[in-house]
Amino acid sequence: MVLRRSLAVLLALSLALVGVGGWWWLQRQSPLQLRRQTLQMPAAARFLPRDAALSVYLQVPPDALAAYARAVAPARSRTNAAAGVDRLRDGIARAAGLDWSLDLAGWVGDELAVALRPAATGGGPPGWLLVLGSRRSGGGRDFLQRFWQERSLAGADLSITNHRGLGVISSDDQALASALPNDELVLLASSRGLLEEALDASQVESLHQASDPDLLAWLASGPRGIALVRAQARERGRLLAAVQPEAAGLRLQGRLRPAQPLPAIAAQPLGDGGTALAEGLQLEAPQQALLRPSLAAALGLALPAPADGGPLLPLLAQGDQVTLLARLAQPQAWLAGTAAGGPEPAAFDDALAAAGYDSGHLEALQVWSRLSGRSGRPGQLEASLAGASGDQGSLRWWSNDLEALQRQLQRPARGSRGTAALAGPPDRVAAVALAAAPTRTLLLGWRPWQALQLAAAAPLTPAIGGLDASLTPLPDDPGLLSLEARLLWSRP
Repeated sequence: MVLRRSLAVLLALSLALVGVGGWWWLQRQSPLQLRRQTLQMPAAARFLPRDAALSVYLQVPPDALAAYARAVAPARSRTNAAAGVDRLRDGIARAAGLDWSLDLAGWVGDELAVALRPAATGGGPPGWLLVLGSRRSGGGRDFLQRFWQERSLAGADLSITNHRGLGVISSDDQALASALPNDELVLLASSRGLLEEALDASQVESLHQASDPDLLAWLASGPRGIALVRAQARERGRLLAAVQPEAAGLRLQGRLRPAQPLPAIAAQPLGDGGTALAEGLQLEAPQQALLRPSLAAALGLALPAPADGGPLLPLLAQGDQVTLLARLAQPQAWLAGTAAGGPEPAAFDDALAAAGYDSGHLEALQVWSRLSGRSGRPGQLEASLAGASGDQGSLRWWSNDLEALQRQLQRPARGSRGTAALAGPPDRVAAVALAAAPTRTLLLGWRPWQALQLAAAAPLTPAIGGLDASLTPLPDDPGLLSLEARLLWSRP
């Protein structure tokens, strides 16, 4: 009897251990495990020049991306999410004249990096550099042998040169070049010159990204994600971000170093006034920004203002006060809000009078208008509105659309989708919320995004449904801003 009980206990313990072990193994194999991955300094960073406009380092096996996208996507979108990721992966390979399944799937490992550089001339495509990590010894060498052998048999003229002690194979008629710096990495580029620049940069610490002090410091803080993004523009500065796919879109968390030091007042937190403005906005608006206008000027950012919004908005956008700016759905219509301590309406009387607008009152509103003869009815005049303003407790609202301003002042506090995106802690210096249309317009004007769409061989922009972002100063480095952003998917 005792022996039977002992065997039963041992059997129960064994089953429990097998169950726990199986659960642990499933958790380790789950694509969602990638959410907890800490980004590391990529080996490819040594070969990517610091002056690249956009660098993307993927730090998971490319073949695992589809499973991860399927795991985090909503149930109704899982098939499309996985197919979209595979299409982008295949498109990047196709841009280099490769077939992912035939040429790369059998040997590419956990590391893949691509860098884009602006075209030498205004209308040309950007140059690109692709770094592929091998998961087996000799995989990259075997690939390059097949790669160039196929092109030579197809009639391509090949050139073999030596640069920095490495053999460089290139083909001018196919705009391709390659090098094998070691048994783990393969370098492919859109030109021999670009590849040689990458090899030169690998030998000079001040030229390659692996010794970038901002990148080193940021990675030491332990960011998590499946990809690392480094982007820079001379007029705006440099961005480092970790990319984490979610059900609603892509989350980016990182740091922004502006091209020029920020004015002290522009870097002041939004404070309680910013919180009150975000919570007080009642109207739906496709473009919203909460910041000090001087910060937008320092970062080279365009404010959400219509091209012909009248003379009042430029006056509001010149100050250092915390301001909420919203472009409304109506053509050329805008709404702005300022908190306690902001400008009083009388401060703009002289400037608007110089533009021909008279100050007056309409019930509780301050109004600037003028009469014109463009009413469409002979003998009758029409009032042209520069803008109006009214207070709401400690807040003051401004607009060039009288009806919209009245709705804002009369509605009870409910909040819109935009206000939820703008809401956040008072230590931020800026918050932005864009709906689908303005986000797509913004991305379409960004050359790296255009290059990604070309690589994917399919339009990516229709999948974008909006953008939320906020910036917060870092206490240990006043020249750096912490970035929190979400690139939202469009709803099917």
